[in-house]
Amino acid sequence: MHALLRHRLMAVLCLAGGLNLVAWSIAGIVLLAPDGDRDLRLYRAAARCPAAPSGPAECRWTREFTVVAVDLTTSRSSSSSVRLRDASGSERKVATTKDLLTGLDRGERVTGTIWRGRIAEISADGKTRKTADAPDDLRARVLIGALILAPPGLLAMVAATWRLVRFRRPEPTPGMVATLGLAFALGFIGLLSPLFAGGGEEDFSATLVPWLIMASIALVVAIGYAAHLRSENTRPS
Repeated sequence: MHALLRHRLMAVLCLAGGLNLVAWSIAGIVLLAPDGDRDLRLYRAAARCPAAPSGPAECRWTREFTVVAVDLTTSRSSSSSVRLRDASGSERKVATTKDLLTGLDRGERVTGTIWRGRIAEISADGKTRKTADAPDDLRARVLIGALILAPPGLLAMVAATWRLVRFRRPEPTPGMVATLGLAFALGFIGLLSPLFAGGGEEDFSATLVPWLIMASIALVVAIGYAAHLRSENTRPS
């Protein structure tokens, strides 16, 4: 952290990086958050179809499918998927959670909930899980993204601006170093928080709770570290 703040160019880059993170957060909130859960609300409010629709419809209906093949993956960049065949013989590949697909074999029957022509949910063995085609809560996703990006971005801007205001003094203060260190810590905390939210779905409120706990601990550590650096700097040699 000392090295990043010691040179004016690095401080400028740090300021630009922080500004970029905050700008992306604001843009996402302004453009996507206001109506980001519209499709999800429509899906949850959709009535059951009185009969099987001839094409994509706003109502929900269920249909039985036969499992043709299951593809379980451990890769984080791709989801587990299942290939399903309906009564007419047409097949479609659907991505969903691994816990639902584990144990499913070829020839078994599952129930799919269809909305707008896509399988939004699959039920099997008493479990129901969303598929990759289910409507997302973009509002929660954007807010979680802002929680990950904005706090470290703001703190990086504070530390960099602080350094540039004091550009005649090349050595960064303990407060600058602690602030920038806290910015990096909050970046990692933001990435970890959704993992502790539980529930398997994006939930801003559930993500905020572990973030606040870990951020509070990081803040205490940063304050203690700054105090330690000040005592080291003032100690007589």
